[in-house]
Parts: sequence; structure tokens; C-alpha cells
Amino acid sequence: MTSKIPEPTVYGNTHNVYLDAEEFYVFPDYQKQVKSSYDKLIAEGETEVAEIVAKVARYPTPTWLASTSASKLVPKVLAQVTEQMQKTGKKILTSFIIYNLPNRDCSAIASRGELGIEHLGVYKEWIDEIAGYFAAHEGPIVAIIEPDALGNMVSNSNSELCQEAFDTQMEALVYAITKLNLPNVGVYQDVAQVGWLGWGGNMRLLIPILEDLLKKVGPGVLRGFSSNISNNQPLVKPDPPERTLNGNSSQSEYEYSINVREALRKVGMVGFGWVVDTSRNGVPNLKTRGENWCNIKGAGIGRRPEAAPADLPELDAVYWFKPPGESDGSDRVGQWGYDPSCASEDSLTDSPMAGQWFHKQFVELAVNANPSFKDEPPFEFPDFGDEPVPTVPTTEEPATTAVEEPTTVLPEPTSTTDVPEPSTTNEPEPACWAEVLGYKCCTPGAYTPVLVTDESGDWSAENGEWCGILKTDCWANAYGYDCCSEDTIVFLEDESGKWGVTPDYQWCGIKN
Repeated sequence: MTSKIPEPTVYGNTHNVYLDAEEFYVFPDYQKQVKSSYDKLIAEGETEVAEIVAKVARYPTPTWLASTSASKLVPKVLAQVTEQMQKTGKKILTSFIIYNLPNRDCSAIASRGELGIEHLGVYKEWIDEIAGYFAAHEGPIVAIIEPDALGNMVSNSNSELCQEAFDTQMEALVYAITKLNLPNVGVYQDVAQVGWLGWGGNMRLLIPILEDLLKKVGPGVLRGFSSNISNNQPLVKPDPPERTLNGNSSQSEYEYSINVREALRKVGMVGFGWVVDTSRNGVPNLKTRGENWCNIKGAGIGRRPEAAPADLPELDAVYWFKPPGESDGSDRVGQWGYDPSCASEDSLTDSPMAGQWFHKQFVELAVNANPSFKDEPPFEFPDFGDEPVPTVPTTEEPATTAVEEPTTVLPEPTSTTDVPEPSTTNEPEPACWAEVLGYKCCTPGAYTPVLVTDESGDWSAENGEWCGILKTDCWANAYGYDCCSEDTIVFLEDESGKWGVTPDYQWCGIKN
């Protein structure tokens, strides 16, 4: 006797906000990150590569909300989107990744979160705050709910942290999905990726958990699902097939999206959309082991962001949900944020903490992109003014190959006139020590990491030209950060110095 498939109910929210959008929002702060790599390449004489990486800045990326303080980014971003909509008269879609679950990424180290299961109330208040900002916005918004949460709930029940968090995380997911379901917001629950949950055993566990989640949420609330965030799984089946998926009933993210929804149809739930992250899946068959995921060597950016791709029916969009160039985690043993997975045989070396800008990885992703950026028109960066780039410090060694070192031979003085004593009524402007060497000083507050150090001082690059970094009492200024207040705890130490974290979760340098 065979069990009867129940009459299907449309559980998915039928409103697809991607269809409301005329454009995607291109995040200026991400463009500044790209430009920092562009300037570094120009300074190294790598003009052709620099022109390729610049083209990445043309495309949209989301805003990750990965701490309680990150909610303050939401009104800033939405104000920028509103201004652009008013200028263009178009509906512009922007995306947010909700990533602050209690016991977040309970099976990992690099991306462990700040909230424990005792902080469920804090999480709900945080979601309420974000929902308020979303509700006040007129444009379409996509909200991706808690990447990797369901992956851990399905496959890591042997972890004490994951096991104790299951019920709390389920309640948190239901709350986030329900609260963020607004007329202008498309909510997608992340379901990991095909190489994690696409296997038969994990699928048999995933579907009952999804069924339970959807019944608690109710029909017409969740728009659909997201997959492959921060991962390298192929969008469609490659030729030859992805070797780490051998034996998997789904041979790509697209097949995974079809199979999950078919399994839900068999329990009477239909009508779901799906989005796939293509930020680093352009090159298949890179990994020696399927479970390796961190900063994979040789990876390339995949398909460009696009709503309702015609050749992939039933996908709402492909999109870069993990900004290309942001590290997955650090392989630096002994540093805060180190994860053994980031030291795998498939991972790039000398990687910074998760979320930090990883220049080496970014260049690989851009150069190895499939489709290639080479045939796209050149990209000209906008004028960013003097705003600092909101990054956390990266400490990779600057490449100096083929770089013409700035001269350090001082010219003969042309005047012996005594310099007057500075006035005591006003603070003097900091002197630009690089001017006597024929160079400008770097713009104060701009993102100008140290690229070269010699006996004269520290050098960076702006707009493809060497610039001297102003000397201050705070060594962290050279990396775009302030120094910490007294008694700040050391979170990590690298070759630059000791780093702490401010009360609003920004990096700061600890003075020696």
C-alpha cells in the first residue's frame, strides 16, 4: 500500500519582490573595498589585472547583519537607497543577510556568533528593530534568514552547542521569518547547499524540520529558500560533473532547489521561490574533499546577479550574497577567528578573519570568473570623497614584486630660513613627511593600508599613486582604525600589533 500525497497548499508567499525591482542596489562601501585592491595592483604595476578587478565594483552585494550593533547599518543603507531611488525614479532592490542567531554556527569556529541561547529575547528585540526600519522603507528588500542554521540543525546534533540550541534556534527562525514578512520584503530561509544537505540521509532529516518550521510560520509568509551562500557548489551540472557530488541525487544547486521543493510538495507544501549565491562558484572541481569550504584556492566568481533567469525557471534570482573578497575565516593559528577548516589542503593560506577583506582571494575570484570580466566594458570608480572604508584590519603581507620603491633620498634644502614655532592657540596640521620625497600623503581617514615600509616611513597607494601614511601616536590609523581606550582586552595579535574591539564592535589598535 502506498501513502497518498496530500492535496497541496500554497505555503510560499506568492509576492516576488524581485519582480518589483527595476535595479539592484550597488553598495558604495563594497566599491571602496574593491578600489583598495585596484589601487594596490596599480601600485604594483599590475594594470591589466587591476582593470579586471575594477569591473567587480559594478555589481550589487548585500549588507550582512552579523551582530546586534550591525542593525544600525540598516537605516544608513536604506537612506542611501532612497536617495538613489529619488534621483533615478526607479524601484531599487537591496538585500540583507540576517546572521546573528543564538549559538550561531555552533559547529564552526570562524563564524561563531555573539549571542547564546540565553539571549533569545535580545535576538527578538534585534529583529523588531530591523523590521521597523524595513517597514518604513518604500523600496523592495530581500532578507536572507540565518545561513547555515538549518545545516547545523540537520547534521550536527552530535555537537553539544548545536544540540542545546535546537529549540531556541527554531523559535528564533520562526520569529525572524514572521516578523520580517512585510509587503515590501521577500523573506528566504537559508537551506545550506547541495554538498551539505543534498545527500539522501540529510534530505530525509531536512524535510521534516522544514515542514515543522513552515507549519509554525503558517502559509503565505516565507517567500522561499536560499542556498550556496559563501560556497562553491555549481549552479548547474558541470561537464565533467562535480566530483565531490558523486552519488548525490542533486548534481547542482539548481537540481537541489528542484528536489527540495518536490519533497515539500509530497508533504503538501508548494509555491516557494529560490535564490542561489553565485559569488564564488564559477569554477567547478576545485576541492579534494566535499566538506572543505573555507577560502577555496582557484575559485572564481560565477554568474552575475540577475532576477528570474530565463534559462533557470522557478529561480527568483541568482545573486552575490557573500561579497567577493570577504574572507571565510582565518588559517592563522593562535589568532582570534582561527578555524582549522581554513587550513585545509584546498584553502588559500594567510587568510584573515571571517568578514575581513582578503585581497589575495579577491584577485583570484575576479581573474578566474566564469563568465569572464575581460569582455565587459571598463569600470570607472565614483568619487567617494574622504569617507573611511568600514572594514576590519587585514594583515596580509603586501606584494612588492615589480613595484618601483619610492625614493628615500632627501633633496638638498633650498632655504635655510628658520621655521617659526607653532602657535599654541591652534593645533598644527600634521606635516606631510612624504612631500620632501616628491609624493603626497594619504588622505586622512581613507582606507590606505601599509603596502611598503622603509626607513622614511609607511607607504600606501591612492588612485594608483604612492602616498605616505601620516605619522600619528596611534599605529592603527595606518589601517583605517582608531586606537582603543585604556584597559581594552586583546582579541588578537598579528605582525601589525595588538587588536581589540570597541563597545560598538569596531576594531581598534592597542597602544604598546
